[in-house]
Amino acid sequence: MGTRRTTTGRGRAGAGVAAVAIAGAGLAALPTAAAQAARAAPASTDGECRLVELAPPAGGYGAGVIDIEVVDGQTIYYGSYHTDDDEGRRHQRAVIWRGLDGAPEPLDPGLGGFADIAFELTETGLVNGVSEDEGEANPVPWVMDLRSGEVTVVDTAAGSATDGSRKYVRRINDAGAVVGSDSPGRGANRNERALGWDHFTGQPFRLDSSAFLSTGWGINNLGDRTGFIGKDKRPGYPHWTDYTPMVWHADGTSQELPRVGIDAVPSLVKDDRTAAGDGWWGWSVEEGHGEAMFWPSFDQVVGLGVVEGGAWSRVFGLDEGGWAVGMFDQFAEPSPLAPDGVTAHGFLYRHGATQPGHVRVLPSLWAVANGVTDWREWHGSAVHAVNGDLDQAASGSHTGFYGEGQPTSGATVWVNVSSCGVEVATTHDPWHLTDLQSAREASTGMGHRD
Repeated sequence: MGTRRTTTGRGRAGAGVAAVAIAGAGLAALPTAAAQAARAAPASTDGECRLVELAPPAGGYGAGVIDIEVVDGQTIYYGSYHTDDDEGRRHQRAVIWRGLDGAPEPLDPGLGGFADIAFELTETGLVNGVSEDEGEANPVPWVMDLRSGEVTVVDTAAGSATDGSRKYVRRINDAGAVVGSDSPGRGANRNERALGWDHFTGQPFRLDSSAFLSTGWGINNLGDRTGFIGKDKRPGYPHWTDYTPMVWHADGTSQELPRVGIDAVPSLVKDDRTAAGDGWWGWSVEEGHGEAMFWPSFDQVVGLGVVEGGAWSRVFGLDEGGWAVGMFDQFAEPSPLAPDGVTAHGFLYRHGATQPGHVRVLPSLWAVANGVTDWREWHGSAVHAVNGDLDQAASGSHTGFYGEGQPTSGATVWVNVSSCGVEVATTHDPWHLTDLQSAREASTGMGHRD
């Protein structure tokens, strides 16, 4: 991955952006116009997939969900939405919904930031995020207790941090322990370093000092923290740093996680010691690609592949029992839904349940309402939120169009998500390099002979 990826732990794709897919058999389609009535409907108990659009805050748009938890017996959805100021500048704000029919409750940490970015929600009612100035500058990490409304700014002073140093507290566990990173130094001399906190009210400590680069991403209730370290530049590729996937245990020990290629980043870890994120498939810079990774244990790794016609995927959300959600891309003709010639699709993967070599594409409100049956025509983004006990996932979903065909999106919950969408085959060879190699060998007489 090296310099190809932003390593700030931001994970912002999908929080307030569209996520799309197709309806499976028996899907209860809810057109956008009918979604308002659906908000008051109870959750389905018959196993049938249905979609619910959560109400946007007044004056807000483009809402999305980043986490789902049951807090004090109530299901809470945590995410973000957008709003414009008088100068037409777009701001991102944090919000929660209490239940599918709950009114949106904007969360203001009171830090006066240009944007307040939602990150994670715990079963104990803690939410964390970051406030930052315009241009993603001067991030200030914070934690809010939903029960009391109290906000704590997290201390990131693990040494000198200058020149707009990036400071992120990405994830938090039920007890309030957190993980993140900062970037001390100036300009090109800045390198991230992974940090841990025993509690968000305390001071940070370094997770790893063995490498010039490290980043902390995930934490579970056992105190395991995941991330990566960078020790070596790849020979012949001065801008490429190999990322070694790591887990740092609560007792101070650490271990490398397995990988299927040059490097990997385990950005999530759960109490059953499963982990997920993304990594490089293959041991060649020229012939490899990035794809979603799932670790069934700290000793095993499974590459989830990419779809035919695409070249990238990543897991953005994880729950115990191997429930993983994320996004993959696919190349397409440029359009308002694919302005860069790349479409994005949200997916669900259930380890041991999803057919091997497949992921399940999830439906959007607009696609279902309009009878779109070809998933290649569905457009969306990363799915972050998943809760296996509830059988729900959530993110943003394509809801329609306005103006000159510009797409709109809204916060969407997939109820009985394991019954939603269709399974789509993936590949580890998106560039068909195996076919090219076989043809090359055949043309030079190097292939198999009887």
